[in-house]
Amino acid sequence: MIMHRFRWTVWRRILFGFFILIAVFASAVILLYQSGFIHEKLRALAEQRLGEYSGRDVRIESLTGSLISDATFKGLVIGHEDDIEKCTCLDVESVTVKYNIIDFLRKKIRLREVVVVRPIVYLGRDSEGHFSLKEVFRPTRPRKGGPSKFSMTIDNIYVKDAYYSMDVNFPITEYEHCYVHSRYSVRRGIHTIEVMDSSCYIPAYDLQVKSFGGRITAGGGNVILQDMYARTDLIDVQVDGLVEYSPKLHYTISTEGSRLEASEIDRMFFGERGVISGDMDVNSTLEGGHGWFRSIGEVSIVDGVLVKYPFESFKFDYLYSDGHLVTENVVIDMEGGHFKGEAELYSGKRVSMYNLHFDGTGVDFAFFNNLYKIHTNLELGVVMAGSGFTKETLNSDIVFDVRGGKVGGVAIDSASGTIGLRDMNCAFENLNISIGGASALIKGNLAFDGSIDLFVDAVDIPVNAITSAFDYEVDRGVAHTLIHLAGDIRSPDVSGTVTLKNVYSDKLGADDVILNVDVVDVVDEPEGEFEFKGWGMNVYGVPLNKLTMKGMVKPKEIIIKGVEGFMPRGFFVNGDIKYSYEDIERKEILLTDFGIYVRGFNILSTDEVGIELLESGIGIRRCELRFLDGVVNIQESYIKGEEVHLELAGGGLSVDALDSLLGTTGMFYGRVERFKLEIGGSLTNPDILFSMKAGGGPFRYMEDADVDIGLHYLSDAVHIDRFDLSGSVGRLKVSGYVPISLRDLIKRERPFYEPMNLKVTSDNLDLRLVNNFTNWVFVDGGSVDADIEVKGMPDMPYFEGDIGVRDGYVVIGKYGAQIRDINGEVKLQGREFIIENETPIKGKMDNGYVTTSGTITLPTSVGMPDFNLHILMSNAVLRGVPMVTGIITADVFLTGTPKRDFALRGKVRVHEGLITYNFSEAGRAGTASKDSMDIELYILGENNIWFRNSSADIELSCDMRLKRKDGIYNITGELNALRGYYYFLRKDFQIERGNVVFEGGGEINPNIDILGFLMIRDREENKEAPVYIQIEGTLKEPEISLYSPDYPNLSQEDIITIVALNMTWDEYRQTGVGELAGSQTREYIERYVEDELARSLRRGTGLDTLRIRTNLISGGEKESIKITVGKYITRKFYVSFTSDFYNTQGQSFTAEYYLGRRFSIISETFSEEGAYKYAFGFRYRLRF
Repeated sequence: MIMHRFRWTVWRRILFGFFILIAVFASAVILLYQSGFIHEKLRALAEQRLGEYSGRDVRIESLTGSLISDATFKGLVIGHEDDIEKCTCLDVESVTVKYNIIDFLRKKIRLREVVVVRPIVYLGRDSEGHFSLKEVFRPTRPRKGGPSKFSMTIDNIYVKDAYYSMDVNFPITEYEHCYVHSRYSVRRGIHTIEVMDSSCYIPAYDLQVKSFGGRITAGGGNVILQDMYARTDLIDVQVDGLVEYSPKLHYTISTEGSRLEASEIDRMFFGERGVISGDMDVNSTLEGGHGWFRSIGEVSIVDGVLVKYPFESFKFDYLYSDGHLVTENVVIDMEGGHFKGEAELYSGKRVSMYNLHFDGTGVDFAFFNNLYKIHTNLELGVVMAGSGFTKETLNSDIVFDVRGGKVGGVAIDSASGTIGLRDMNCAFENLNISIGGASALIKGNLAFDGSIDLFVDAVDIPVNAITSAFDYEVDRGVAHTLIHLAGDIRSPDVSGTVTLKNVYSDKLGADDVILNVDVVDVVDEPEGEFEFKGWGMNVYGVPLNKLTMKGMVKPKEIIIKGVEGFMPRGFFVNGDIKYSYEDIERKEILLTDFGIYVRGFNILSTDEVGIELLESGIGIRRCELRFLDGVVNIQESYIKGEEVHLELAGGGLSVDALDSLLGTTGMFYGRVERFKLEIGGSLTNPDILFSMKAGGGPFRYMEDADVDIGLHYLSDAVHIDRFDLSGSVGRLKVSGYVPISLRDLIKRERPFYEPMNLKVTSDNLDLRLVNNFTNWVFVDGGSVDADIEVKGMPDMPYFEGDIGVRDGYVVIGKYGAQIRDINGEVKLQGREFIIENETPIKGKMDNGYVTTSGTITLPTSVGMPDFNLHILMSNAVLRGVPMVTGIITADVFLTGTPKRDFALRGKVRVHEGLITYNFSEAGRAGTASKDSMDIELYILGENNIWFRNSSADIELSCDMRLKRKDGIYNITGELNALRGYYYFLRKDFQIERGNVVFEGGGEINPNIDILGFLMIRDREENKEAPVYIQIEGTLKEPEISLYSPDYPNLSQEDIITIVALNMTWDEYRQTGVGELAGSQTREYIERYVEDELARSLRRGTGLDTLRIRTNLISGGEKESIKITVGKYITRKFYVSFTSDFYNTQGQSFTAEYYLGRRFSIISETFSEEGAYKYAFGFRYRLRF
């Protein structure tokens, strides 16, 4: 008991003494605190820590707080007050510092909350000399004597009513009334800012951003933007990006998934002029730096308005750079039609220019016209180029081409012309419209205020095309107009002539005919004269100056003087016509000084021609006509009932004039030296004798040829006495007869009743003559020898004989495929054209050959021939497939009948190929006409097929099937990756495996599965950490993910960070900010130089592989320039060589020979430790 009491007494005294010591210490601390000693030490500690971070002198004006609670200081000053350019003074309302005695003793503080009011922040000086915060935010090395690393966390930063501006080239550079709530931390040189539900006002666009936020990570000269967002009442923008500001500013920002109301775009950029509205989805990438900015992406707008016209959808891809906007794949669906095309716009300070090219389907101009509701349904193409976006500034030209459609109820064959828009005025320049074989020409001006000054010249336009615009219909009739419209478009003044012919409407009565003729001064006397005056009267398209009739009931004479004008189909006549009616026995029409013109060319003229009107026919006096620059003499001729006698002869006729007559420029040549035509017998079964001798023509390529023709028609048969074509084009002879009944032909009955018999021979006949009769193949050389007999009925002939082709040269199709040195034999047997396997038609195409054999069978009735051809192609260049080219060998069969069961089937082997599709870009397999050729091709390529774009360089093998049935495409099969690289974040990921699988359907959008890797080397521990990139999904919507087996727990954001900074995670956590910035700068420059140099050299040398790696810029223990080159020596043999210019032991040579699509032999020679070593192996590629 005594011992126990003693022990308790000792412990009690010890505890009491300890409490006394604590009380003494606390009293001392309180005295120090009250004396300001602790506050001074705390303020000095805070100034020291902030100064170490910023690299500046820091002074805190005041500090308040208690001993054990948070402290607050105000009036933060960074820099020197006497140097405004180096001083940053923030009006700090409060800075809360969390500390305790232990923190104080360990000299550590932690900022808990910062509240800043009314800051003025400038990134760059302005003319008033404001200071810059730019230096404060730039990471710098600590001052000498400071700690090696600095860490700080600010949980809450409040910035209120801030103004912010910067002088970089970016669309938005000023903000006002900013409220920012953020969290800031810096650890080991990596800065992180998390912005939470902040707001600001953008004065440039009068835009209140109600909420913005996200995460910003900075270090090593790079800033990574993650999950950034900005929202207004009508805008929701999502932003991710990378900003490189060392050694120079360069930023790349993605806005994928952003949504906004297009009316906001109209308000901010067009001043609420109603240019655009609707729900807009934007996926874009913005890139820029000091002095430059550009953006690329795709935009989709639904249920909106474009220039005051509503649309259902509006989609386009765009590229914008420094006021230059290029849009592609533009598709607009609206009630007024479907439009697709492309556009290019430039908007500068002084001028705005644009160039638009669109195709329209189902275009209804009534949708765009507020004055006259004339409904249309047109297929057209439009090109618009010029400047100005408003009525007041428009200065542009519109060139359009209508390919068909309807105006009202009338079919439009075609229309083309130019419309100029200038100074509130629309000028029509040579606007040509073709309707039902008729034509109209419109010229003049139409102002935007409604005034009009137009000239319309229309020939034989269907009347219902005009009346349907006014809700009035007629059943038939045509109009010829030559009018002038002036004044207000709603009620214009109309002058000119309008002729309506054979117009009929059941609304007016069965026999009513509408005529608009100006008739004045009618003299109503039974036996006197009366005149139709007024220049508006037309008779069959000919305006009459004066028409005089003598005698009302029985006129003795009708004289039409001064006849001139346009006749139908471009005929123009002039002269005088006199019709005499002296007695019942003789009536005569006399044409004096008469001429007929066609398209401005005088084809026939005469001083006087007398035409006698007989009781049962007409007679023609002997006369001389000037025809086609030659002379035609007509003897006394007549037609009496069924009896006919016509005799004429002449010579010196210009065949060139037929070009003017028919509008076939350059087709006809030469002159007819002499000709003679005699017709006798009856009209239904005449005897005809015709002979002609021509020189220098008559067709193209026959300038040095002579033609001698002699034929006669007798006993219902055309007998060819001679047809001899000779000259530099070779020789062609035709003889025989063709039975044909003119009597049945006139009755529109089948005129053939007996077989024909023709003999056709040619000797070295120029193949270029084919160009006169086709527009899908151009022949530029070669000759043909033929010996053929043509028998059978004329409408169903059969043939016997042979055709030989020598040294032919042709260009086929719109893709320009050239076949030269064409030689072969064609055997004609019955209705078959036979190309035998022993003597096929061969030709050279590109660097290879094409061989054709088989048969072409003519139909038994009207229709297309039947094909059964076997076509072999070797080393041919692939054409016609967008963004795909290559060299192929083909073994195909062309069978069937066009527009019925035409088909192409066989195998195609690709020896070399290049595919340049971009990711996020899929093509429509689309549909063709149901009458199009069916296709079934097996496409195989073992190697040397390269998929290259801005994101990848990958070598592939190919195993695909292309089908087209009833106009519907279907593509199946796959492409397998052999080697290559995928470029992501300016890094080269080496392809480990991959395939592209086509599963059919209506879109060229295959599934992709590609795996690549990148090795990141730790500079201190000299080890490598792999980072894998997995690309899945489809070509249009690829899904990209990154992972590293060495760091399985890292997030995607952390993987992107170490890839962008090119360091392992361990190195990332340990490296200082200054070292990080310097190494990243050197490596960035090094990789940029390597990649740009390698890509330029590869394009210039034709190598399949060329890579350059060096450390001369970034530095290293050993200097190195390593170059790898690779090339296919043959289609199956690939070699590559790697050499280090600073290390002769670093050489290697690899050869790979392909035994099949997935199996190859590999041999490698390399140097190691001064000795050459060899390796040999096999490679088999698995599909999975």
